[in-house]
Amino acid sequence: MCGSASIDGHTFSIGFGQLFYKNHSELPNLIRPVIYLIRGAIFRPKYAIRSSGALSLGELIDMYHTRMATKLHDKIYALLSMSFDTSNVAGLSPDYRVTWTTLLERLVKFVLFKDVSVKAWEDKEIVLIESKGYVIGHVSSIDADSTRYDRQYVSIVSNNQSEFDNKEHTTRWLLHASAKPIRQGDLVCLLQGASKPSIIRAYKDHFSIIVIAVTLQDKIQKKGEWFKSLRPLLSMKGFSRDFLLIWNWEKGSESLQGQVEDEDITERYTSMLEYPKMDTNKTVNSINVALALGDTRNYEKAKNILQIQVANYEGVLERESLDMLALKESLAWIYREKNKQMLAENLFLQVIETRKGFQGINHRATLSSMARLGLVYMLAELSPQNHRKFITRLSNQIENNDQISEEDMIKVGNLSSHKMMKLLLELKRDNVEVTEEVVKAVASNYYGESIMKLILEKRGEEIIITEEALKAIASNEYAGEDIMELILEKREEIIITEEVLKAAASNHSGGKILELILEKREEIIITEKVLRAAANNYYGEEILELILKKRGEVIITEEVLNAAAHNYNGGKILELILEKREEIIITEKVLEAAASNYNGEKILELILKKRGEVIITEEVLKAAVSTCYGESTMKLILEKRGEVIITEEVLKAAAGNGYYGKGIIELILKKREEVIITEEVLKAAAGNGYHGKEIIELILKKREEVIITEEVLKAARRNERLGQEGMRLLLEHQAKHTIILEEGVKTATTDE
Repeated sequence: MCGSASIDGHTFSIGFGQLFYKNHSELPNLIRPVIYLIRGAIFRPKYAIRSSGALSLGELIDMYHTRMATKLHDKIYALLSMSFDTSNVAGLSPDYRVTWTTLLERLVKFVLFKDVSVKAWEDKEIVLIESKGYVIGHVSSIDADSTRYDRQYVSIVSNNQSEFDNKEHTTRWLLHASAKPIRQGDLVCLLQGASKPSIIRAYKDHFSIIVIAVTLQDKIQKKGEWFKSLRPLLSMKGFSRDFLLIWNWEKGSESLQGQVEDEDITERYTSMLEYPKMDTNKTVNSINVALALGDTRNYEKAKNILQIQVANYEGVLERESLDMLALKESLAWIYREKNKQMLAENLFLQVIETRKGFQGINHRATLSSMARLGLVYMLAELSPQNHRKFITRLSNQIENNDQISEEDMIKVGNLSSHKMMKLLLELKRDNVEVTEEVVKAVASNYYGESIMKLILEKRGEEIIITEEALKAIASNEYAGEDIMELILEKREEIIITEEVLKAAASNHSGGKILELILEKREEIIITEKVLRAAANNYYGEEILELILKKRGEVIITEEVLNAAAHNYNGGKILELILEKREEIIITEKVLEAAASNYNGEKILELILKKRGEVIITEEVLKAAVSTCYGESTMKLILEKRGEVIITEEVLKAAAGNGYYGKGIIELILKKREEVIITEEVLKAAAGNGYHGKEIIELILKKREEVIITEEVLKAARRNERLGQEGMRLLLEHQAKHTIILEEGVKTATTDE
């Protein structure tokens, strides 16, 4: 195409937008706000004058403040006619007698809030703003609008999520292209008094304003996703932060060179303000930047800023400087957020020790630092989701120097580390009471040795070690030995009672505890109850061996043997006793206990081997057939003691064994053909609520001569679980037996 031609602005903007759609150079950022004006030209009358525009003044400033003007005032005045704020712009109407400084300050107060702190300079396109506010999110991505080159999509990750929730909650905004490009990682904040959020960028000791007043375009839908309004995000306020903001209008400040220059802006311009101590002020500003970044979980950048500031000012500021302490404390918290537990702990401890030295243990700042260290300790062990109330409550109690409840002290006593307890014991003595219940909690704690040692050192004779506490120690499977040794060394006067010995003998790891007690206290007497506790213990073999070695004079009673015979692992215990004490007599009661044991086969086999003279009575057999492993036990007895008599009572017990009776009955009928199935046995089978049908079917098959009486049928009718099939078997057998009987009677009559 040659020569000149005319093309409407709408068509031009569409084509131009496609040309630069994927171009990432700085040129599109300069052009895109202009495209907005060109695009809409076709829809505007050529000669009409409109009283107001379609955009707010803040929005227009964000789009065009980098444009050059011969007179700086015109960078504002030229936009007034395009703004719909014209009727409200008091103090901003064109008046060149107003100084540039005054005009710029008025603009900031108009866009943000009338009482915001603003500082500007003549002939400088820069504003320094100090304000409180909230960080409500950060920018996660920016995409150009493929249909409108003058607009952009900005995805915002909100801060309204649990500290330990890894899922990001994202809102997508549709915004006009801004004069300064928005970048990933930029913060979204709501300054105090402002009606709209701002998008800002963090530097080492200040923030740069990128968009001062975010204004969403009309809500539209794209690929099923709604681009949401500002209102939900604005309600997501967290901690109030202090912001030192620089709004730089100079063209090119966002270039690489401009970024380098921006790092020094604060120093150049704050020097003109009335700050008494520049190093102190920069330290505070760095802390504020780090805290804001921490709100968005950008912990890495926050850490880097604080580490640099600590290194820069540690030699300038005194060790006791409140600003240096605040700087270190902020860095410590960032370490915690990055799961660097030891670095966080050590830095907090430094801060606390320093505060104690010149502010005192009860100073609010010291208590606040201790509360934060407490959070470090608790969050290292406890899930915030499950223990949030406790963590929050205890932290507040520390900070406010309030009484710590017994319930909370018990929870601290159950922690795996002594560090939290140590922190609490440094507080006001009356607010931290170590009660008997607290001592018991520590005594039961698998990690309780260091905590017990601590409370004994810190509270001395105030700590009373009761029998209940000693029982808890003796029952502790992991730390019982170490805690008991500590107690016996520190408190020689304590009495080891029978109940304490029983607790140790019942402990799976009690052997070492008992050994320690028997060595330290020679006067200790081992009673029958202690022996029974050991015999009941699955790992009692080791404990009883120790007792027999250390206290050879102990008497092994029938009750001790009975306890061992009931123990699933009792075979080993009985074997030990029978080897050590040849005079031991195995009674019927002991045999019953062994026969009723789930592991009875092995235990009885041992007894029959070691004490062949024992008699297997009816009661022993009944105990054997009543268990779930009765079949294997009975098989052993029938093989080893062929002379035993299977009585009606034994058969009744087997037939009534819910789940396992069938196998036992089948074994007996196979091994002992002479056994008689009586009415009572059939009644027991008919009343079996689990496998009655199967047992009846087995008996009727193996013993066809049995008679089904009315009493048997009554028992069957009472058993709802027997079912129709079970009743059918009984009735059919009864009918068959009746026919056979009648035929026998007829034959007998004929013969006569």
